[in-house]
Amino acid sequence: MLSKTLSNTNLMLSLGILAGLIYPAFAHPAEQTLIPALMLALTISLRAISFDMHLLKHGKSGLKAYAASMLMGVLTIILALLLLNEDAYIKGFIVIAFAPPAVGVIAFNHLFKGDEKLALVGSSIAYLISLVVTPAGIWYFTGGLVDPAYIFRTVVLLLAVPMLLSRIVKRSGANLDGLAKPVVNACFFIVSYAMIALNQQELVSKGLALTPVFVIMFARTFMTGLIAYYALKNRVLEETRITYSLFASFKNGGMATVLAYYLFGPAASIPAAVSAIFELPYIMLLGRISGKK
Repeated sequence: MLSKTLSNTNLMLSLGILAGLIYPAFAHPAEQTLIPALMLALTISLRAISFDMHLLKHGKSGLKAYAASMLMGVLTIILALLLLNEDAYIKGFIVIAFAPPAVGVIAFNHLFKGDEKLALVGSSIAYLISLVVTPAGIWYFTGGLVDPAYIFRTVVLLLAVPMLLSRIVKRSGANLDGLAKPVVNACFFIVSYAMIALNQQELVSKGLALTPVFVIMFARTFMTGLIAYYALKNRVLEETRITYSLFASFKNGGMATVLAYYLFGPAASIPAAVSAIFELPYIMLLGRISGKK
């Protein structure tokens, strides 16, 4: 029973959000585990991605996948600037915009029989590019208010170090197949719980005032994902449309949540913390419209 629960990504993320809203008492102890939990989750997840030089042979397709991801980023920033007055929320959406795609793109792409090579190459190139684009984009679009060196160090800790550790784990030949998903899901439960619990009072007290945040989250997930899927109809294979749609709708919410929290404070982490509320339904919708689920 416990093993099945831990292996259910949707359930674990939902439980984390609900637990944070209902019982936030462990918010601060959970806060102390945020960085280790995220680093462990990314280290295990990034094993599926290759950073070898042969990626250069497929660089063009990988860059197109990254462009699909940044389509969401552009829309996110535009909507945040148009609809929000709360500076912390705007900064949170800027962090989301420049976060790399979710590693889960590879898993869902496999589930929906998408373009395997495009998913792997696109994710690999996206994470390499993000080492530069993520800190630079956040620094520029937030007005240079945070020391760029601090942003870079934080991105290195949350992204570059797990990337390096994932290479060590991968080359060690360790068999983590039965353990990987439960551990990753447990880590993201901690991240989602902590972020919601730390913001519980604001989430409850503001209520409808947060409507623009949810509108933006809906648009940047469903709108960009569906645009990518339907705009490519009759232009590329169905499997490729699925992969581009995943890149256009699915960001690394765990990394964005923790990064926003440490750079700009608890309120800035709210947009990324609630992203799963919209990403998971879109994944189910994509499975239906593509006839894969």
